[in-house]
Amino acid sequence: SHAASGLNWVLSTTFLQERSDDEWRGRVAGTDHFVITLMMGVSAISAGYIMENGLLDLREVIAATGLVQIALGIIWTSLYSKEEKELLDQSLQSG
Repeated sequence: SHAASGLNWVLSTTFLQERSDDEWRGRVAGTDHFVITLMMGVSAISAGYIMENGLLDLREVIAATGLVQIALGIIWTSLYSKEEKELLDQSLQSG
């Protein structure tokens, strides 16, 4: 799972920077990394809080985070995958 996650991170960052104007690229990359770092902290604190207070056990937390990732993947694919494919096709044709 970590190999796929690392590959996804590299590809998403590359595609994001390709779409950014030169004068905005650093700001966009900085914001992207800020949000990633923020969400890592929020997820760690949230999982710790949930487990510390006995709201869910470890297996339930793992299952819940997996379901959230699957749901977000389905939402992204259904809402944006056609637009992403068109942008990628345009990029490949022009480059």
